[in-house]
Amino acid sequence: MKFVAALVFGSTLLCSSAARADSFSLNGAFSTDGVFTCLRSLACAGSGTSTVTLGSGGNTATLTFNGVDTTVAIGNKATLVSLGSFSTSGGSGFTFPTRPNPNTPILKFEFKIHHTSPVDDTNTKTLWFGPGGKSDLPLLMGTDHTSFPLSLTSPGHNYPAFVYSFSPFPFKISGGGMTDLTARVGVVPEPATFVLVGGGLAAANARRRRRRAGRLVVGG
Repeated sequence: MKFVAALVFGSTLLCSSAARADSFSLNGAFSTDGVFTCLRSLACAGSGTSTVTLGSGGNTATLTFNGVDTTVAIGNKATLVSLGSFSTSGGSGFTFPTRPNPNTPILKFEFKIHHTSPVDDTNTKTLWFGPGGKSDLPLLMGTDHTSFPLSLTSPGHNYPAFVYSFSPFPFKISGGGMTDLTARVGVVPEPATFVLVGGGLAAANARRRRRRAGRLVVGG
């Protein structure tokens, strides 16, 4: 399949009417986990699990996603929460491996967040990382948020959804140590008030990548 060298950035913002409303919060209980898929022709073991070993010979590292099981306050003011972390055991001088075409992603990561409160629902987001060859592993493609439906209607409160917006976005996985996956969570009054920002940054990154590598091809 074709992998277009473009990033989708955005931050879900609360509209001014929500900002003026009285502050409130409700308990949100959720857990997270994630699965890596090693792409074709990559020095990688453990594909299909939360832990993969990358590289070969003296240049190897183990990458693990550690999920969370927690309760947070979800309200009409965005709050920064932890969604888990990536830990990488690469030693001094470790660089992430590349595929035969060095401009392609090396890992697919399927991130799952399961809510039990205020709704019972599960969302899965797919993120692509690469191209490798450096001491950190950048996010190449993926949406910056995930949302859950919410039926909350009371005087002054009409919120059909709550949203997690990854922050920072995009981000890089360190080749040695811990990388936190965090997001801002809050309710939103109407889908029409979702405001995507950073479009100029996305376009600039897409143009730079097209000039450097043209269209990227994902295999496997």
